[in-house]
Amino acid sequence: MASQSIAPIARPNVGRKGRPVRVIANHFPVELDPSISAYQYTVQFYPTQRPLSAEEMNEGGASKSPEAFNRLVLSSFTKAHATTLNNAQFAYDGRRNLYSRESLPFTDPRTFEFVIEDENGKKEDMTLIIQIVAEKLVGDLIQSTQKEGENIASDVLQALDVILRENLLSGHVVAGKSLFSSAESSPLGEGCSVWRGFYQSLRPSGAKFTLNVDLKFSAFYDEQNLIQFSRSVMRFPENKPFPRKLQDRDRRTILKELKGVPTNTFHTGRKMKHTVHDISMMGANEIFFENTKTGKNMNVVEYLQEAYGIKLDYPNLQCAKVNKRRDVFVPLELLFIPSHRKRKALTPAQTQSIVRLAAVKPPVRLRSIHDIMRRSGLSRDPLVKEFGVQVGAKPVEIKARVLDAPSVLFGGNSRVTPRDGSWNMQRERLMQPGAPLRYWGVIVFCDQRMLNDSAVDGFIGKLVRAGRENGMIIDNPRPLITRARKDARSEMTNMFRNINKEGKAQLIVCIKPNQDSGLYREIKQMSDCELGVPSQCLLANNVNKGNIQYCSNVTLKMNAKLGGQNFFPEPMRDRDLNHPFESQPFMMVGADVTHPGPGVESAPSIAAMVGSLDRRVTKFGNTMRCQGGRKEIIEDMQAMFLELIEEFRKANKGAVPKRIIMYRDGVSEGEFQQVLDYELWEMRRACMSISQNYRPPMTFVTVQKRHNSRFFPVDPKDGDRSGNCRAGTVVDTDIVHPKHFDFFLNSHGGLQGTSKSGFYKVLYDENGFNADQIQSLTYRMCHSYARCCKSVGVVSQAYYAHLLAFRGRCFQSEFGSDTASQGSGPGAPVFLKPERVGIHSALSSTLYYL
Repeated sequence: MASQSIAPIARPNVGRKGRPVRVIANHFPVELDPSISAYQYTVQFYPTQRPLSAEEMNEGGASKSPEAFNRLVLSSFTKAHATTLNNAQFAYDGRRNLYSRESLPFTDPRTFEFVIEDENGKKEDMTLIIQIVAEKLVGDLIQSTQKEGENIASDVLQALDVILRENLLSGHVVAGKSLFSSAESSPLGEGCSVWRGFYQSLRPSGAKFTLNVDLKFSAFYDEQNLIQFSRSVMRFPENKPFPRKLQDRDRRTILKELKGVPTNTFHTGRKMKHTVHDISMMGANEIFFENTKTGKNMNVVEYLQEAYGIKLDYPNLQCAKVNKRRDVFVPLELLFIPSHRKRKALTPAQTQSIVRLAAVKPPVRLRSIHDIMRRSGLSRDPLVKEFGVQVGAKPVEIKARVLDAPSVLFGGNSRVTPRDGSWNMQRERLMQPGAPLRYWGVIVFCDQRMLNDSAVDGFIGKLVRAGRENGMIIDNPRPLITRARKDARSEMTNMFRNINKEGKAQLIVCIKPNQDSGLYREIKQMSDCELGVPSQCLLANNVNKGNIQYCSNVTLKMNAKLGGQNFFPEPMRDRDLNHPFESQPFMMVGADVTHPGPGVESAPSIAAMVGSLDRRVTKFGNTMRCQGGRKEIIEDMQAMFLELIEEFRKANKGAVPKRIIMYRDGVSEGEFQQVLDYELWEMRRACMSISQNYRPPMTFVTVQKRHNSRFFPVDPKDGDRSGNCRAGTVVDTDIVHPKHFDFFLNSHGGLQGTSKSGFYKVLYDENGFNADQIQSLTYRMCHSYARCCKSVGVVSQAYYAHLLAFRGRCFQSEFGSDTASQGSGPGAPVFLKPERVGIHSALSSTLYYL
């Protein structure tokens, strides 16, 4: 670790280049009263009959339980002891923190006892300990945004955030800083619906404060029993009877969706909560156990009939195992899923549906945000008023600029000027073709009914023609074609051997029947790890269509995988924008960490980095690591960065990069400091391991897409055809951080819905970029993404690292009945460091992951 914390740099200036425009941001002006204070209290509570140990108290105790339960406890407490508490009004964060406008009539920790009553009418004695933490002064927050060298008073900001949403909670389900309601929902399929909600957060914005409000969508389970849910998942028609017993394939599919999902039963006369851990192989009529009350051996069907008078509709159907350690089985028809937010990864069909529903056009989204604010009633909220907070009714209108797009250079020094973030290469040729394509093959993983031989031959002909028209050198237009009869591993191995009889294999094209992730994983494991040959996956549906534009896009990937250069965004001709960064050998680095999917606890995270190897920033070295699950810090940063420098030296006759810029993706706001302190220092150590005197100037920039700021052109003429802000729109005033060097850049053209800008924060800079220079360079690099003739939403280096990290997921093996169970614990196969599993050495400096 670094010996001391590195402070994020201050903004050197604001940008001036580009055409001035006005945009509306989804931020509402907030006025704060500096004379107001809020008193913060912490609460600990527990069942009176089950006191907490000292260790449990330190870890948070019962306040770690579900937020809905915590709010029931707090509501019962404030009602029971209203007089003692002087009828104080509280804002509660759902965990341990309470905020009150007035101080309570005691200063020492105080213990209270009261009774709670759950939804079953069951009463329980509770004990609660409350103690004061501090008096939070709103004036301190305001001053912290204005004083140089002082951190923002985040504790006061958090308190005001809790206060602003306290009276919005009724009728909503809370998810972080977002709230959702079933009142506005749409069917999603497979037992789920999409709920509409909103995000709300108080932000320091320039010299003032704003409330960031955005429209949100999330998947929720419908309330239903497990027979209905299973029918939806398996798409069994409603007019046909449900199977008497599930086939094992269906059982595993349903288990994948159900494992870890909370359920309820009601057959005992009261609601009981359960979690599904497995689905039995045997039906209810085959599962026998000894009844401890009667001593009689009976099956589940007999027990339910005798104990509760229940006659099952599906006595032969498998049961859910609802106890992790003991064999406790409940028939599917007696288990009900309560309506709650889905934390598991969405299925491909659900993802497609939710993306379509969430693709709200800019004017519609802006109207919805206005409507959210109107219905919130924050301007009339008595608690908000009590704390001296005033929220404006209209979103802020702010200054923005539209940067000039760079010219894109193709072969023969041909230049194309992008328009609205895209360009056409119909009459252009690739800047540099990859290796001449001679030794390649095609594996068809579909039967003749889905994709016949004639369709395959016709598509390959179009693909070859498109490649040649684009400038690829394809010496062999007739690749070896085979139709798969075995598993992917066997087919890939056989194809590799057969191609190598003619020469060294260069590319294997695989045509898949659908989006099956299992087949894709097998293909990439073989091509990337074992064979060392790039593979290109295609969907049968696209092959059948044979669209020439699709063929042209595929050839862009193929050329890059063969070591070619597709195109290059030229440096800007404006001298004010040209920084000496590119006057010497330099490296542009992208880094990202991808984490296990929602609800997956045991799988590791994958850290990935790419580093440019040439002046045109079209060739990249790459490196990957498996590390502890949900750890955002790149733990092996020193070794990984050193690998990239060594790749650079190989590609540049022993020279090392003289300047370095890092675009670090995937870092949340609360992790900026930790990432900067550790990763920058580890990059320094990597350089010093080469030579104590090797200390190239570094710039460290974080990249975020998971923010909630949106922009809308005030004048429709300043928008593109989709109604979004034009590609190149940059915002670095009014709603950005009051001190830090950050900016929003809308680098891509609008396609569907409302565009989301990339958010960049320059945490550290030894290269001396001013605002115009770093914004121009970043925008230019968004035009270097080799897969398409479009500028992309984040800088290409970060995008490549993102793709590489997700490719790393393919190198983790499935085990058990749930792919979500991958992990780093005992017996859990994981993708380890490159020296133990790793990518084939032949692919170490290629874009094989495109």
